[in-house]
Amino acid sequence: MTKPLNDTPKWVQGCFVLVGLGGLFFGVPLVVQGVREGSVGVAVLGGLCLLFTVPLPIFFLLSMWARSRIGKPQIALSRDTLGVGESFVLEYTHRFPRSVHIRRVVVELILRERVSFRAHHHTRGGVSHHTRTLTHDHIVQEIEKPGGHFQAGETLYHRFALRIPPNAMHSFAVHHNHLLWRVRVRLDIPHQPDLFLTFPLQVLPKLVFGGNA
Repeated sequence: MTKPLNDTPKWVQGCFVLVGLGGLFFGVPLVVQGVREGSVGVAVLGGLCLLFTVPLPIFFLLSMWARSRIGKPQIALSRDTLGVGESFVLEYTHRFPRSVHIRRVVVELILRERVSFRAHHHTRGGVSHHTRTLTHDHIVQEIEKPGGHFQAGETLYHRFALRIPPNAMHSFAVHHNHLLWRVRVRLDIPHQPDLFLTFPLQVLPKLVFGGNA
């Protein structure tokens, strides 16, 4: 089984929890104080604090709950090191621990472009410098297959045939510029956050004719 990347690092997950706890710690007392004292401004301030902080950990916890409810799929890539123009296969096998409805399974072949550069801003005290990083995902190929309603113990299986385009750029990484190939699996679940799994690919600077090595 291929090991996925963690799209949400643990330190970010921890920040979500801290932000939510901080919002509760400051927001609830402000709302209570505003209601008791009849101060609309204080109550609104507390409500805004709750509005902009608490939904983050709630969404994160809902995502974790959805993932635990449907179980963990088995993902197999025929290869994760490829040449330009080369084909590969992703096999999706999912045995469900309980009854669940799946709308669809979507697989995307992605070229992620990440660029870092120095930005300059003129201020009263002079010129300030800071580094900015921009990331953009190019969806090179997308394949969608149907889901269905599954009882506990039933299995969903799909096979996806993908290909690095023959005119595409290979993987590339220097200090300020990165071209990263990824394949992302999205499980569309009604009334729940979608499940995302992302896997890295290494595309070598060689052209493969006919799609196969």
